[in-house]
Parts: sequence; structure tokens; C-alpha cells
Amino acid sequence: SFWDERWWLPRGVKWADVTNGPDKTVLYPDISDFYYVIPLTIGLLVLRYTLNICCFTTLGLALGIRKKKKRNLRLIPALETAYKKNTLIKDNTALAKQLDMSERQVERWWRLRRNQDKPSNLTKFCEHAWKTVYLSFSTSTSLYILWDKDWFWDLDKCFIDFGKHELSMDVYWFYLTTMAFIVSLSVTFFHDVKRKDFMEMLVHHIVAIFLLSLSWITTAFRIGIILIPLLDSTEALLEFVKAIKRANFEKMATILFVGFVPVWFYTRLYLFPLYLYSSSVRAMTFLGHFYSIYFVNALLFILFFLCMYWTVLVVKVILNTITSGNYFGMSAGGFLRGVKWADVTNGPDKTVLYPDISDFYYVIPLTIGLLVLRYTLNMYCFTPLGLALGIPNKKKRNLRPIPALETAYRKNALIKDTTALAKQLDMSERQVERWWRLRRNQDKTSSLTKFCEHAWKVFYLSFSTPAVFYIVWDKDWFWDLDKCYINFGKHELTMDIYWFYMMTAAYMVSMTITYFHDVKRKDFWGMLAHHVVTILLLFISWNMNAFRIGLIIVVLLDPTEVCLEFVKALRRANFEKLATALFVGFVPLWFYTRLYLFPQYLYSTSIRSMVFWGPFFAVYVVNSLLFVLFILCVYWTILIVKVVFNTLSSGVPRDVRSSSSEVTDVDDVDKLLLSNSR
Repeated sequence: SFWDERWWLPRGVKWADVTNGPDKTVLYPDISDFYYVIPLTIGLLVLRYTLNICCFTTLGLALGIRKKKKRNLRLIPALETAYKKNTLIKDNTALAKQLDMSERQVERWWRLRRNQDKPSNLTKFCEHAWKTVYLSFSTSTSLYILWDKDWFWDLDKCFIDFGKHELSMDVYWFYLTTMAFIVSLSVTFFHDVKRKDFMEMLVHHIVAIFLLSLSWITTAFRIGIILIPLLDSTEALLEFVKAIKRANFEKMATILFVGFVPVWFYTRLYLFPLYLYSSSVRAMTFLGHFYSIYFVNALLFILFFLCMYWTVLVVKVILNTITSGNYFGMSAGGFLRGVKWADVTNGPDKTVLYPDISDFYYVIPLTIGLLVLRYTLNMYCFTPLGLALGIPNKKKRNLRPIPALETAYRKNALIKDTTALAKQLDMSERQVERWWRLRRNQDKTSSLTKFCEHAWKVFYLSFSTPAVFYIVWDKDWFWDLDKCYINFGKHELTMDIYWFYMMTAAYMVSMTITYFHDVKRKDFWGMLAHHVVTILLLFISWNMNAFRIGLIIVVLLDPTEVCLEFVKALRRANFEKLATALFVGFVPLWFYTRLYLFPQYLYSTSIRSMVFWGPFFAVYVVNSLLFVLFILCVYWTILIVKVVFNTLSSGVPRDVRSSSSEVTDVDDVDKLLLSNSR
């Protein structure tokens, strides 16, 4: 039958197990709950149109957004019939002869008729404002509800003890309200502003409704609700950007869009694939195979493909924003006095190859290739090498779950009040402290994982550093930086520079994508700022045809990076003496490149460039980013000095950025806590 348990539920779970009754102490989802979606949908529609009339329209008019006045267009039945069939005019000559009108009159009528169907900026503003208000509420509420739920942080717990998951009332009502919102959008979809991704957005709404319904019916509401903040966070920000753009706050919209892009890439292209892996692969591990789980994952993959499609649109918006000339304040006529975009744009009349913003399309497949290469080498090369060198791979121990302690740990990993927790749980303070230490050890990465990360960086940078020196060694502008500015707009871009530049950008993007998954150190935010600034520097210098400036910064930074990562890898493999010897050679190289050559490079890009180029906005942005990098170099120099003092006192170089040491042996109390029962 349609409700056969083999279709809907995992093996061992029956409908009777997940149906509410007087003998049940846990609330379960029920298909009859969807009756509440109807009044909630009506309520949201009433709220939307009330806010439109009383709030959004008034606000829009106060911000100077014009309400389009409809013109009285003379009704011509033959033209109206043709227009209804196809809004794009095809044969205006035939229509003109048929109606005894001139072609110009037909074209003008058609243009005015099309304008009648176009929604005004005020209508668009109201739509964006409504979505911003609801999605801001939805995102903040979902995070508030889920933040203290252990299964929000560990997706495996969405599948463990399936059929016994308690449905709290906050999750209950938020889930149904979310479904009502999507239904309300679907109801008004054909009346709202129609955009180029009309069909894709319609598919998105239908798939989202099916997903929420199916996950509710099968009591997999945890999977459904986690998807909401994952998607809504970017939607709220995007709708807000669109709203303020309609209000002509162009600069604020651009700044917020710059912040929106990394959030989009992080949630849609990093977290969403991890979520997909959990719902498809990990779910099968705990639940086995049954039909509805295949259907749920098929719907999730459709959503992911839609995210990929919209990512392409986001990239196009970025490229259009830059190539339109409204880029960091540069006028459409030119970005530098005496140089115009036409001078540095490729064409059949040009004998020199110029950088083009569309070249960054190559960064996407190159980034994917580097990620695949990294994880392939991790699996088949670095991990076996690390094990052969005797590097231990930490095994996770099954720590007895204590919900109260887990909740406190999620709020703050640093233990504060052991006495209160011990009294609350009828445990000794020592037991609480030991549990806390073991729980923190579970989250720490092993030496083998750290070795693999260092080995990958050494592998890539060992290729990158000699390659860039080979490319620039015979270039006169490498030895005389003034030649980076002379004859600007006529610099030849060779293919070796082209592909090395794209590969470097792809490497930095790949490192940023995996950054939140890699080993977290004390300079977490400093290194994240380094990655973001470097990507922006490469991007801007390429677009403004200053690729020579971008390439030289790679020459300055990479030699010390490869040496430092090699020292760390050796230290993980316990080659302490060799690591110390290489560290002694690394320190003068760091000081020479970062504190001697880098300031000279900064002087050239900030002072000498002005002599040849004169002041313009983009060069200020580039130099600001370079000064941020220099400040980070000074900060890391302080850390290196600390390492030098530690090395002199202990004889072993220790990375002061590192997290705490690996798991230590446990005593009898630890063994008691590691057991599954007291």
C-alpha cells in the first residue's frame, strides 16, 4: 500500500513507534499537523500585504523610490492579440500594413504596452523588503532554536536512535511557519516580479515544500530544520542588498554584496555539500536503505544543482559590476588618467594579450582540481607516509554522553563553574573536569592530520616557488619595479604568467574553502584575513592590468611559506634536530623577505606608482590591502621571535600558533567516564 513502512521508514521502525498516543511520552510529527499550515499561510499573506500598504510603500516613497504611473494606451485589438501571443515583436512590417499604421507607431505602441506590464521599482522594493523582514526573523529564530541542540553540531545524531527523537514545541511551530512561508511565496509567485530564473525559483519552491513535508512525515524533522538556516542566511542578506539597491544606496549595496559573496560560497558550496554527505552517506550507515531516503536525497541534490546555477549568476553579477566600470570608484571612461578600458581590452586589432575578468572562470575548475588532488594525495600518499614515519593517528574514544555537560560545553569549551555542574549531576568536580578534558580532546585534530596539511602545502609551494622564479627571473621589471608602471596598458601578458596567476588564485581559493575544516590555530582570524586579502589583491591587480604587481607579491611571500611548512612537517614526524637546523635557516630568510624586501615593495607600489600613474581610487585600495598584509607579517614576526626564544630555552622549535597537544593517557577516572554506563 501507499503507506507501507518499507517505503517510508528505516528497517526496524514501524508507524506505531512514531505515532502519538496516550502511552507515549515524546511528541511526534503527524501528517494532520499540516492543517495548521493553511491558517499560517493566510496569516502571512495578510501580514505581507498589510506591511506593504502601511510600512514598505511609505518607506519606499520616503526613500525617493518612484511609483510608476500607468499611461492610458489606446486599445488596438489586433496588436493586443499579437502581444498576448508573444511579448517580443517579430514582424512589425506586416502588423503596420494590416492596421494602416507606420512601423514606428507599431513599435512605440509595443514599447508602451510592455512598459505597462513591467513592475515599478516601488513594487520590487516592497517584495524585497518583505522577504528581508521574514528571512531575518527566520534565520535568527532558527539559530536561537538550534544553537543548544547537540544534533545541530553533530549530524550523526540526526540518525542515531531514529524514531525516538523528541519534537519540542519551538521546533514544531517554527517548522510549520517555514512551510507556510514557502507556500505563501508559491501562491503569490505568478503575481510577483518575474525574473530570468523564474522556472528555477518555481522548482526551488516546489522541491522545498516536498522536502519539508517528506522529512516531517518520516519524522526526520531534524534534517529538514537544519536546512533552513543553511539557506535562509544568504537569502536574507541578498534580499536586503536588492532592497537598498532599489533605494539607490549603491555604495552600501556594493559593500554588503562583497560581504554576501563569501557567506554564499561558504554556506552553499562548502556547508551544503557536507550536509549532503551526511544525509546520503552517513544516513545510510545508521538507517540502512529505504525508498523515502532516496527521494529526500534526490530532492536535496536538485537544490544543490540550483545553488550551483545561482552561483554562476552571482559570479556573473560580480563580473558585470567590475567590467561596467563602476569598480572601486573607477569611472566608465577609465581607471587611470590617460588609460581607458578599451586600451587594455583584447580584440582583433590588438597584438598584446591583456588580462580579462572572464579569465577567472578558469579558477573554478582549477580550484576543484586542486581540492581533488589534495584529498587524493592525503589518502594515498601523505597519510601512508605519516604512518610509516611513526606519526600517531588519534582514535576517537566513545565518551559517555551527559546531556547537561554537552550543552554547557557547546556554549563554551572552557570550563567555568565545575562546582555547580558537579552538584547538578551528582558527580565529583574531578569527574566533571576529566569529562571536560576528554571532550575537548575529541575535538582536537591528530598529529597525522596536521602532518598531512603541512605536507600538502609543502608539495604545492615547492612547485609554486621555483615556477614563479623561473617565470620572472629574466623579466627586467622584476629587477626594476619602476618598469611595472612605465608604459602601463602596453604590458605583454605571456601564457606562463597567465596560467601561473590563475593557478595561484585557485590555490588561495581552495585554501579558503577548506580553512574552516583545517586545523584551527591561535592566529585563525589573522590567517583568514591573509587569505581574503590575497585573493582580493590578485583579483584587483589582474582586472586593472597590474598583474606584474600581483606576481611579485607571490615571489616575496612563497619562499618563506614553503620553508616554514616543511619545518612543521618535520617536527610532526619527530625529526626535531633537522627541524631545528632548517628553522635556523628560515628565520633570516623571513626577516629578509618580510621586513626588508616587503617594505621596499610597499614604497614602490605606494610612492613610486603615484609618480608614473598619479592618484586614482583603485591604487589606494591595492595599497591598503598590501599594508594589511604587512601588518600581518609584523604580527607573525612577533610570533616567530617567541618561537626563537622558546627554541633557545628548550632546543626544539615549537609553533606558538599551534593548538594544545594531542590526547594524553587517561587515569582510572577517565576510564570510568569513557564507559557507556556508570
